[in-house]
Amino acid sequence: SQSGQDTGLEFILFQPQKEVNKEFYGEIPVSLHLKGNFHNTVMFIDKVTGLNRIVNIRDIKISGYKEGKISTKCTAVTYKFIEKKEPAKKK
Repeated sequence: SQSGQDTGLEFILFQPQKEVNKEFYGEIPVSLHLKGNFHNTVMFIDKVTGLNRIVNIRDIKISGYKEGKISTKCTAVTYKFIEKKEPAKKK
């Protein structure tokens, strides 16, 4: 969210969603709704791609150009590694 505020975007929604576990990793999605001009929106997406973590922006929907601003809804997804637990050894 700091990257968005640094680019001058207004956050309408920043809502973490339930983690989705895959085979060896987990997806951590966050629903976003942003308002701002197109240039700042693209700058925000560029800043997110430069973070120390892998973050994908999915399902981008841009609408409502009004007074120089657009409304952008999307999902930012980051990932975490899931370590397999070793089975308990029998005594």
